[in-house]
Amino acid sequence: LEYNAPFSGERAADRVFGQHDDFGTNECNNRGVSGASLCMPGGIAVDNAGHLYVTDMLNNRVLEYGSPERSTITHRVLGQDGNLTTAFCNDGEIGAKSMCKPGAVTLDAKGHLYVADTGNDTIRQVVIGTAAVTTLAGQAGGSSGSADGTATAAAFYQPVGITNDGNNLFVVDSRKCTKRKNVLDTGAVTTSLA
Repeated sequence: LEYNAPFSGERAADRVFGQHDDFGTNECNNRGVSGASLCMPGGIAVDNAGHLYVTDMLNNRVLEYGSPERSTITHRVLGQDGNLTTAFCNDGEIGAKSMCKPGAVTLDAKGHLYVADTGNDTIRQVVIGTAAVTTLAGQAGGSSGSADGTATAAAFYQPVGITNDGNNLFVVDSRKCTKRKNVLDTGAVTTSLA
């Protein structure tokens, strides 16, 4: 939902994302999976250019809205190999362009989007300019867990929250009830608070 004056006395939303601008439904993927549909949106972030990024958990993707002030239809999809009309976990196979139930997103000042890829137990890095996706930490298709380590030697178990301070990522690892720290320069993952 978009509120043009969220802190005024006005309570009604001005626009709705994910329902083809239809305020009368809350159906998941109303009218089918498309660039105008959402199914269990979760994380949200806005970059310096005003692009809006939304995790679409049950469609196994992250949507980028290039002009959210003008359109509720996405212009780019991450996690479904660029296909706006599919919604499969890992789009048939685990790979760099696939995601499974992404739960949260955060952005850094260098043009990277970081995704807590909950269903794959990984942290993904997306270069916004090219949409190149890499696994920054965790083991997609590997073993879930809480092992500290560097990059893909570390293990996560359903990371659901993510933020950063410019130098480090902080991840909430839900199934292990821990907060993890990922140092961006070195790739080292440590459990910073249980």
